[in-house]
Order: sequence, then structure tokens, then C-alpha cells
Amino acid sequence: MAKKRKADDSASCRPRKRPRPTRNARLAAPAELLALYYPAVASLKDFILSRLPPSSRLRRRKIETVSSATVNAPLDTSVNAPLGTTTVNSLLNTTVNSLLNTTVNSLLNTTLVAVVTKSDPATQKLRATQLTAFTQSQRAPTNKTSTSPSSQTCSLAEVVDFVIWVLFQRGPRAFGKPRHLLCNGLQRAAPSLNANPAGNSDSLLCGAGIVRQHPNHNVDALKTGPWLDLFRLLGSHAEAIFTALLLDCAVFTSLSGGDQNYYQLSGTPISDLKLLRPGRPPCHSQSAKPLERRPTDIGSLERRPTDISFARSRILYAKSSLNAKAQVRFGLKHVHVLHRYHHWQDDLETTHVMKHIFPRQFGLPNVFTSGPSAQGSAQGSAPGPAPGPAPGPAHGLTRLPLPDFTYREDDITAANAHPKFWLPKRLRRGPMDLVRRMRKLHAACSYTQLLRHYCPDAVQPTPFPICAKQPPLPPPQASLPLVSQSKPCSLPHTSPAAHGLAPSTAASDTSPSAHGLAPSTAASFLPYATPTANVAAFCKSVILRLLPAHALGDGPAGRQNWHHLLHQVDRFVHARRFETLSLHDVTQRIKIKSLPWLQPHHSPRLNANVARSDMAKRTEILHEFIYYLFDSLLIPLIRSNFYVTEAAPSRNRLWYFRHDVWRKLSTPTLAMLRLDMYQPLRSDQVRNILARRSLGYSQLRLLPKAEGARPIINLRRRLLKSVNGKRSMGPSINSQLGPIFSVLNYERLHTPGRLASSLFSVSHLAARLREFKAGVAPRSSLFFVKVDVQACFDTIPQDRLLDLVDHIITSPWYKTTRYAEVRLAERGISCRRKFVNIASASTAHPAFSAQVADDLAKTKQATVMVEAGNARDWQRRQLLSLLHDHVRNNVVKVGKKHLRQKSGIPQGSVLSALLCNYFYAAFECEKLAFLHTTNSLLLRLIDDFLLITTSKATARRFAETMAEGHPDFGISINLDKSLANFDFHIGQRHIPQHHGRAGFPYCGMTISTTDLQVAKSRRPPTALVSYGLTVDAARAAGRAFQSKMLRALKVQMQAMLVDRCLNTRDRVMASLMEVLWDIAMRMHQYLKAVRAHDSVSPRLIVGLVGPFVKFLSRCVNRRRGGQAQLHREHREHPITRKQICWMVAVSMEHVLLRKQSAHSQALASLRSLKMSAADGIGISNQTLDRLVAHCTTAFGDYVY
Repeated sequence: MAKKRKADDSASCRPRKRPRPTRNARLAAPAELLALYYPAVASLKDFILSRLPPSSRLRRRKIETVSSATVNAPLDTSVNAPLGTTTVNSLLNTTVNSLLNTTVNSLLNTTLVAVVTKSDPATQKLRATQLTAFTQSQRAPTNKTSTSPSSQTCSLAEVVDFVIWVLFQRGPRAFGKPRHLLCNGLQRAAPSLNANPAGNSDSLLCGAGIVRQHPNHNVDALKTGPWLDLFRLLGSHAEAIFTALLLDCAVFTSLSGGDQNYYQLSGTPISDLKLLRPGRPPCHSQSAKPLERRPTDIGSLERRPTDISFARSRILYAKSSLNAKAQVRFGLKHVHVLHRYHHWQDDLETTHVMKHIFPRQFGLPNVFTSGPSAQGSAQGSAPGPAPGPAPGPAHGLTRLPLPDFTYREDDITAANAHPKFWLPKRLRRGPMDLVRRMRKLHAACSYTQLLRHYCPDAVQPTPFPICAKQPPLPPPQASLPLVSQSKPCSLPHTSPAAHGLAPSTAASDTSPSAHGLAPSTAASFLPYATPTANVAAFCKSVILRLLPAHALGDGPAGRQNWHHLLHQVDRFVHARRFETLSLHDVTQRIKIKSLPWLQPHHSPRLNANVARSDMAKRTEILHEFIYYLFDSLLIPLIRSNFYVTEAAPSRNRLWYFRHDVWRKLSTPTLAMLRLDMYQPLRSDQVRNILARRSLGYSQLRLLPKAEGARPIINLRRRLLKSVNGKRSMGPSINSQLGPIFSVLNYERLHTPGRLASSLFSVSHLAARLREFKAGVAPRSSLFFVKVDVQACFDTIPQDRLLDLVDHIITSPWYKTTRYAEVRLAERGISCRRKFVNIASASTAHPAFSAQVADDLAKTKQATVMVEAGNARDWQRRQLLSLLHDHVRNNVVKVGKKHLRQKSGIPQGSVLSALLCNYFYAAFECEKLAFLHTTNSLLLRLIDDFLLITTSKATARRFAETMAEGHPDFGISINLDKSLANFDFHIGQRHIPQHHGRAGFPYCGMTISTTDLQVAKSRRPPTALVSYGLTVDAARAAGRAFQSKMLRALKVQMQAMLVDRCLNTRDRVMASLMEVLWDIAMRMHQYLKAVRAHDSVSPRLIVGLVGPFVKFLSRCVNRRRGGQAQLHREHREHPITRKQICWMVAVSMEHVLLRKQSAHSQALASLRSLKMSAADGIGISNQTLDRLVAHCTTAFGDYVY
């Protein structure tokens, strides 16, 4: 047998091994974000290769070559070229070589394509036919011919125009346009659209009826540049690929600014989409759909109990209900359904009341199946304050504000599918008897007497009988003397002290004195608040008297149900400002089978085994009943009897004031406001002003302080308007002022010199200090002077301010638009959206484009930026007229009276800070020009002036100039709040002097008076640490805890604290320890609140060490200040990860050591971690002990 011939080992004969594709790490984070919205995400190169037919091997090889080759690299396309393709190869070689000198290589590799839907062959064939007909119709009027290569039937511009035409054809027909980025700025032709004063309207598609109102950078970018080169490279397949790319996908191009940032070029804006699986990891089996804000099908949406949170923010800032004598009426308001239907024996009225309690069973809009905006007439009720942010995913349909269904008469009238007496079968026996009994008990309940008993005005403590451990059954109805509900319980309309209104000192675990804090002064509102425990006792007593004894069952199961329900009511009342409960929290421990009224009429006995469908129906009915109990009974009960507000000293803690007490406290303060700042308006004046302006009026409320109260004007609240007899929510005043704010911000960025020494946030302080420190000789004496302007917003002269703005807004036309920033949040299972207004002085160019996004993305990471598509052109006179109306005619409603502001600018306006900065910058240029030297640094945050100088004479002159007073600018200085680090007098007044080695305080920070080191001010606390928390225990409590702690660390860890150009290594480590110590105290209080109703694993605490060390290491070693290299001292004496790990472990250990009984396992792990990190840490024991002693002293007065 012949020997086998050895195989040739030459390179040309060896089989070519396909190289493993390298994974581009740059695409990881953006692709993870897009996967939350789209079922498939790929690079542009992979998308094109998937759309090319298998027979097009030559095109595939060219795409691979272009995407993998480097710029100006020679190409070899002659290998294995088939015969008869020499001409084609020559043409392609020339094309490819030219493409390598462009950005096509980067375009193919960095552009992401998110597939929304995949078109079938029939749709592709239909599109090809329509494209041919469209291009012929577009060329016919002008007799143009295609300029594309011979293998292509049309040009790229024609394909893009065809896509726009198709989008308009399948979009809304009447007065609308498709929500697509290629349609932004375009509109169907109409006579009114041709009269654009700016001259931007021109025809886009001949005979298609589409005109251009505003520039569209995305359309222009797709028709030129690398996209045109790529279109030519694809040859005959270009039309089909680009049509599918623009119609079936969303395109995201990479931005050079920042890290992993993308700009959406085409497709439905990602900010308008909803998540494929809210709150869950990405799943590639679903399709992305636009966010439907008005679903019409009641069964189209199903919310779980965990997704339904009570709108607890509606208890805030409620108005009192008055009787004919202008006295407070307690109890439920007269519009409540239990008041309007008071014949409890009437079954027809009982049926009507049941429509409010069980709307889902009657097919009415409800919280379980209706969308967040499907409110119908529920919006027409007197709205409470806008719901605050609910904890949970930042972007998803389940966490949007839910409607107020307290008043739903219009919904019942509109839903006339059944007769008035019709009742669903499952509601005909037990539920109807329950509601009938509730109505009878309501008629016999004395709300006023219960309020007097549980929430008195007396000085002596008032006990309440409800025990937290063993809740009793409902007490007999005759246990308290009955008083007519309409009888008011109020005091004459004068000051509290004049009538002996004494502060409430009832025993309460939430009173400040119970924790050793100093009580408020006599001028404060807070001592007159009702203790929260008394309010909870009142609410529980009302529920006990309204619900029948068998409402939650009998026997041990019934007692357990009662105990759980009353405990949830107590939690609801004691919760902080932004906390709430979910329906799942309230119902999860209620034994449903023990409730007799939920049984069908044919059920043989209680607690018997039931079918799955029957249990589902019982659960559904119970959920509706419990939701009504909290949302439409408990919340209105609190609103009608108490004024609930937060206070400046206690942050998120809520204070409950009886309405009659609050009226007597607030009346003198409001009377002083009418005299000093506002002038009353007659009813005819109010009608005339509101008829000719679109801004409407704002609401004023009082925020209690340690002494007195501060007026707060809410300009963010949407106004209730009536259009054609229908009440709807209009835009807020701040949203209508958005264009002016965008224009002023545009002028601020283009002419920064007009703002002089203004600081727009404390974070801008570091750059100014670094620059000043670099120009000052070492060891120079520094003199600090701080002054504060009294009531800056209320004393600014309106005429002078408006004249100043006339010289700032100079362009005849401005263009405004809005863009969105979308980024990952919460471990990649949800995302956050941020909408930003932007303006430009040119109407010929878009205000937001890829070039603008590049500049904005320099400081961002893993963010997708997309235009919102609401561009508008503004004339200068329009903007100035709107601003004049806002400043001169600021109408405020206090109670039932309308007032107009006489002087100053409106507080709470989105323009206030910016206008104040411009105005005081003009003052600096006119009065403080002597400070423009290299040895002086003037800082100003709104109205807080701080001068740092090396000249004592300059510091004295500055203080004397400010103390003179300047009526033409409305400036007067409060000398008692001024501060200096040297001794001097102004006239007969002595300026308070800063003593000691502690830093000079300024805006929550301290600045060293010797070397300008920066630290956070650690003043003695005025409230408990727990008052500043917002505990989210509704779902995923452990994950929410770790997310909130890491977010709190990021908020407190300001860049200037670890800036080695300003601070020494010891100062940076001390700042790190202080921040970690503060976070550890918050962590303990957070876990204490969660542990009250759920178990907590010690791994949650130890699991925070790794994320903390990672984040702090990145912060400490980050380059700042535009330096090419880190500071020399930073390189020679770095802060290592081991040192940071030791600081994290020590801070947590020392804080939790005072509560070691609750954290024994976590403390053992932290001690072990501390010992391992201390080995070879590179810092002396004396330094470590000094750091611990410093934090122990700084936080010694904190109560946690």
C-alpha cells in the first residue's frame, strides 16, 4: 500500500481559522441599558451582516474589512476573487480605500441598533414597491435623475424621505405627528404653518404635504457624511437595509464626550418607551412598546398589590372645612359619600355607596386596572397636593401617581351599563350587609367628641385605651356621649396665647423632649402640634367605630386581623414625609378565610377549603375594601381634622396640627404678610388679571421653623382649569417659565462675565479656592468676612431688575427644546430619566443636536441622550412680556383671598436664583469693583457673601461698604449674622468674630483660615438622625437599603472633600471618616425601622463594605481640576484601598458598638475585617487613634 502524501504546510494551503471576535467592553453598559427597552440590540455592523443575503459574500467581506481595518491601511481584495469580478473589485477597492479615510469604520463598530420589530418578507416587498413609486413621484415635478451608483435605484436622501413619508402615513391623521426622531420639526402642511416669522418653514417632500417647521439635525446627518458612504458601499441591498434600519429599529451613535455615552439618532425616543419587564432583569422575548399614558381598556392593565402604594402625600397641607359661622367643622367633609347619602336603611343608596368601595366589581375606573391618568371625573375633585415621589423603580408604569377616587360621581353617571339598583352577585349578601352596617355606625359616630378625647388642647396628658399588643373589639357605641357631627369645636379667631392655647405636652414617643432635645421657643408653632401617637389613636378609634365587629372575623383569627390592621394604621400615621405603605403590606397577614362576609351565599361553613377561583375572588374584593379604607376613609379623615406639614428643624418628620389650632397660629403671620409684602386685590381685579395672563396664581403655605414660620410659595403645582365644562390639570407656573429659564441659562453660558462672583452650587467652591490658593504666597495671613443680605428675594427692586434683563436677552429670536438623559439605575433592573430644557439664539440651527450632546456628555457616563421633540421659536418681546407679567403680577392665593406681591421677585420660582445672581452681580460691578485684585477672592451663593483676602484694610472696606445699605439695590445687611475672623467694629456695632482652630463656616462647609482646607460643617444637630431618612420597606427591603446607603454616600462625598490640591492627606482621611460615620448612623436607624416589621440579615451591613470601598477609592484617585497628572503629594502619599477598607470597618464598628445587641454578628465580621486591613496599612497607630477620637468628638452630640 502506497504511503500517504504528506499535506502541504504552506501558509496558503492551511485552513484559515476564524478569529474569535473581540468583545468591545465599551458597548457593555449602553447595551445593558437598551436591553431594558428593546428585545434585541446589536452593533450596526452585525445588523448589516444579518440583513445581507447569504449569496452576497463579496459585500460581507467588504463590510468585515472596513470594520476591522485601521485608517489609511492598504487593502488586499484580490485573494480568491472569482473570475469576471475584476471590474467590481476594482470599484470596491477604490470605494473601500476612500472609506477608510472617513468615519465609516467607527460608525460600524460603535453605532448600536435596537430592533423593535422584524418585518416579514411580504412587508419588505411592499416597501420596495412603495419606495419605487415614491421616488418616481418625487422626481417627476423636477425631472431629476438619481445620482446613486448604477446598482442602486435611488439615493440615500430619497430613502430617508420615503421613511418620513411612511411614518406620517401610519401616524395620527389629525393635528399630530408621529413620535419619531426623524419627524421632529416636521408637520403636515396647513395654511397656518406657512406664516412662520422666522422663515424656517419650507417644503420637505414635493406633493407629500409635509413641511419643515424647525431644523432636524438627525435627518441632515443621515443624508450626508459616513452614512452616505456606507449607503454606497452596500450597493443594491442598501435600500432594503436602510429602510428596515429606520422603520423597524432605533439607532444610537456613540458620543466622543464622556465615557460610554450615546445619542439616539432615529426611532421612537427611548424616553417615551416603557420597560419590557419593570423591576426585573432584561428579557429578550418581548417587544418594546411606547408608554401608553391613557389606556382605554379597563382590563388592559393589572396591578399587583405590591405595585399599589397609597398616595399618603395627600394628607399634607389640607384646608379646613368651615361652617356658616366660619368655624372649623371636624369629621369627614360634606362631599364624602358617607355624608351625602345618610339614609342607611335605603338599599338603593347602599348600592350607590358600594360603587365607591368596590368599583372594580361594577366596571368603574379603579386603582387595579386603570392607568395612572385614567381618572375621568376623579380629576375634577378638589385636588390635594401633588403626590410626592414614591419609593421604587424610577421608571415604570407601576410607580406613577395614582388618581384620587374619593369623588367618583361623574364616573358612576358615565357608566350606565346597568340599572341603578343592579348589584354584582358576589356583593349581594355579606358585602352589602357590611356596607349597610358601616353607614349606620357612621351616622352614630361623633368625630368631634373623639377628637376632643384623643387630641385635646389641654396641658395634661390624655390617655387612650387602645393597647398596641391586644387590640380590643369595637367598643359599644354608647361609651362616649354623642355630639352632633355638625357642631364645631373651635376657638375665637385670635392669637393662641390670648385664649390660653397651651402647647400640647401629651406623652408621645415622637416628641422632641422625649429624646433629650431642647424644646422649641415660645414663638415656635411646634409646641402646639398634636403628638403623633394621639393622632394614630384617634384614627384607630374611628376605624373601630366605623367597622362592624365581624368585619375582620371573630375569635383568635379575628383578633389577629384587627391587631394587624390597626398596626398598619399606626405605621401610616407615624411614617415620615416621603414614606408610604403598599396594599400588600396591609393585606398580607389578614386571614381571608376567617372573614364571613366574603363567603358566597352557598358556602357551607367558615374556614372550609375553597376553590382557587373562589379564593381569588375573595382576595380581589378584600383588596378593594382595604384600599378604600385607607385611600378614601383614613386619608380624608386626617385631611379634614389636621393640618399636616413638615418643619424646617425636623426635615422629614411630619407634624399634625388640629385645624382650629393651625388657624389661630397662622392668622397673625398671614396678616403681617399682607401688610409687608402683598397688597389685597378686589374680585374684579383678580378676574381681569387672570383673564389676560396664562400663568394663573400660586398657593402660599407656612413652614414652621424653630421660631415662627417661613412663607413658602408653590409654583410647581399644576393648576385646575375648566375647559368646556370639563376640569383638567393645566401646566404649572414654573413649567410655563421654562423657556425664559432656558434662555437665561444660554446667556449665562455664553457671557459668564455678567455673573461676577456667583456660585450656582457649593460644588463650584473648590475650583475658585484652588485658583486663589495657587496665586497666594504660602503662609500669608488670610482675612475672612461673611455677610448675609436680609430677605434678598423680597427686597429686589422690580423695575431695576427688569431693566437689567432687557440688556441680557438681546437676540431677536430664540429656539428652545427639551432633551432627555436616560441611564441605568438600581443594579441594571430599571433606569432613570432626566428632562432638561435647552435654548439657542439661532433659529436656523437646532438647539439640541449630536454636537451639542457631545459637549454636554463630557462629565457623564453610560448615558443615552435623546431630543424630546418639542422645539419652539420665541421672539424676544414674547419672553420679556412673560417675565414682566411674572414679576409685576405675581398673584398669590391665601385662603379665599388673592394678593399681589408689591416688591421683590417670587420665591419658589424657577427663575429666582438666576435673576438674583444677575442682579447682585451688577451690584458687585458697581459697588465692589475694588475687590477685583489677585489678593482677594469674593464668593457669593445667592445672597451669602464671603470675602477672603490677604489685606485687612480691604476686608474692613468690604464690610463697611456692605453695612452702609444700598436702597437702590434693596440691600441691607444683618450684622448679627455677619462673621469675621478678626476683631473690628462698624460704627457702634461689633461684628461677631470667629474664634478657635475650627474652619470658617460658609454654606454648610468650613474653610481653614490658614491654608484654605475644606471640610464639611459638623454643627450640633437640631433633630434626630432618623428624621432625615426615607425607609422603603414595601418590597425588596434589603436591596433598597443597600441602594439608599450607597446613594447617601455619593451625595455626601463631595469632590472638594478629597481634593488633594486643597486638602492634606490627614484632612482627606478625616473627611472620609466623618462621612462614613454619618452614613453608619443613618444605616443603624434605617435597619431599626425595617426590623420593626421584618427580619434583617447581618450580611446586608457587611455587604456594603465592598461597594463603599470601591466608590471611595474611585473618588480619592480621580483626577480633578484639569490636571494632566495627580498632585505630587497625592502620588507620593496615596490613600490606598486597604486604608479605605479600614476606615469603613472602623466607622461602622464604632457606631454599631453602641447598639451591639442588635448587630452582634455584623460586629464580629467588621472586627475581623478591621484587623486584616490594619496589617500593613502604612499609617501609624497614633494617626489612626487621632482619626477615631476626632469623629467621636464631632458626633458626640448626635442622637441615633
